[in-house]
Amino acid sequence: MASKLAKFGKFHSRIPLWKQKVPNYPLYQQGGPQNRILLCYFWMKLIKPHREVPKNQVHFEVHPQMSKHDIKQYLEKIYNVPVLKVAVNNVDGKPGVYKQKPYEEPKKRAYVTLAGGQTFEFPDVSPIMSQYEKDKEEFETTDKAFIRQQQKYWDRLSIPPWFRR
Repeated sequence: MASKLAKFGKFHSRIPLWKQKVPNYPLYQQGGPQNRILLCYFWMKLIKPHREVPKNQVHFEVHPQMSKHDIKQYLEKIYNVPVLKVAVNNVDGKPGVYKQKPYEEPKKRAYVTLAGGQTFEFPDVSPIMSQYEKDKEEFETTDKAFIRQQQKYWDRLSIPPWFRR
């Protein structure tokens, strides 16, 4: 019995965080200690909306087991963001075509409306992307130069590099 549990423990540690089930909270008993969680089991990912939305609305992709109450508490307790309303939408996964397109997992999206005159604007990442494009072009040119250098001595590959000159 102990060996089966040990094997399960090793397997469970290999499952990515977003696929792991969140353990149930221990039940509160009168006079018992307060439940304290130092690291949060849930995760949230900020996503850019596809259309124009009001400035007090933010979209997230969230852990599949999170409820509206968990999302509101997560934002208020951890990030000190006042939340007015939370709407949740489950997006079904799509079956993939064999070896061409893998299976797309189901997702859970949260649409959060901020309270108290709070506004949010999605950050502009165009300067970062332009730098990324420059770095990518530089890498491609150096890579092509390296390949040309290798092809220059293609017929002499069996000769050691220190003797090729």
